[in-house]
Parts: sequence; C-alpha cells; structure tokens
Amino acid sequence: MPEQIAAESTERGMHMVQPTWLPQLQTKLHGLDAPISQIPLMSAAPQKEGVRPRPAAVLLPIHVHAAQAPSLLLTVRSQKLQHHPGQIAFPGGAADRGDQGPAATAIREAWEEVGMPSGQVQPLGYLDRLDTISGFRVVPVIAQVQGDYALRLCEQEVDEVFHLPLSVAAESSSYHFEKREHNGKQFRLPVLQFHDWRIWGATAIMLWRLSVLMNDSSFSVL
Repeated sequence: MPEQIAAESTERGMHMVQPTWLPQLQTKLHGLDAPISQIPLMSAAPQKEGVRPRPAAVLLPIHVHAAQAPSLLLTVRSQKLQHHPGQIAFPGGAADRGDQGPAATAIREAWEEVGMPSGQVQPLGYLDRLDTISGFRVVPVIAQVQGDYALRLCEQEVDEVFHLPLSVAAESSSYHFEKREHNGKQFRLPVLQFHDWRIWGATAIMLWRLSVLMNDSSFSVL
C-alpha cells in the first residue's frame, strides 16, 4: 500500500480524487459505531492498581491534497505542559463531559490545539485503544482532512507542527525498535526518525499499528 499511496499522489494533478486506498483502510478500522469498551486494548503501560485511566482520544488526521502526497499532521507538545513536554504527538486530549464519543473529543481537541476546522474532518474509524504511562486510556481516531486551512496554534499546548508523509508512516522499514522499562517490566517499542523529529512512545505505537494495517500484517508490536 505505501507504493500505491505514492503513485496516486503523483497522478491526481490539481483535481480532488478520493484515494482508492482510503476505503480499503477504513475496512480495517473499528467502526465509529463500535462499542468503545469492546475495542481491543493495547497496553504498553500497565495501570496502577486501583487507579482508573481517564478516557481520552487523539486525531490521526490524514491530509489529502490535490497536488501533494497525503500526510499526517503531528504536533510538538509545548514545553509548558505537565505531561510529555516537547514530545511528538497527535492533536488530542482528555474527554470532556459534553463530548459525544471519542471522535468528538479528538476533533474538538484538534480545533483547540491547531485550529483544524471540524467541517473539514471526516472520521473514518478507530485503531485499538492504548493505555499511556500518564494514566490515560486513548482511542486513536483516523480521519481524512480535505482542503487547506489556516493553522492557529495554541501556545500553551503546541510549540510547532509538521507533516509526516503517509507513505513514510505506512512503510514498516521506517521504524526501529528499542527496549524500554516501566514499573520493572521491559517492552520493545517502535521509534520513527523523520528528519530532526524523533517519534516514540504512544504516538509511535499508533503509527506502527497504522502501518501494520496498511501492510496487511497480523504482527502485533505488543
């Protein structure tokens, strides 16, 4: 599929065409109507006994342009934040009481963090849920974003943003694996180096999971 993505991006010209790989990807995701509690849980960070993880969601926004290769927008978290300052992340955060599900949480957070208009975001489905070392249970929301918009970064949360080509994210050779220890347990987790940006932790796990789906592999990193 990475080769198909790259080929289509050079053939579209200046007219918006629905990528042929997008419906194929959507069939591999958990549906938007799936009961959240029944979505499989990847756990790279066992939760402390008696502590209930907070519900959260992040948006994996696939930007589809007429004359550019599709890409994923990522943020560099502000140094002012308590959790994971300076790390690479997707737009997202804890669920608010008024959010109508994980997709609503992720889209709201993307608007608040980078000014991504909700009307240009089309949710496609969910990846497996993921527990983080900071105590969140995250639902990754895959979405298609069409058209341009003016970025508006929330300085309290985001220092900068960049785009990762989807063909790079989908290619399994983009990743290497490192051993990590948490609470006395060792884990082998993916890392992706893209130019000066080192993507690791929960963000890299989500990207790797996306890569697995797009390469028709049943291998599980966890």
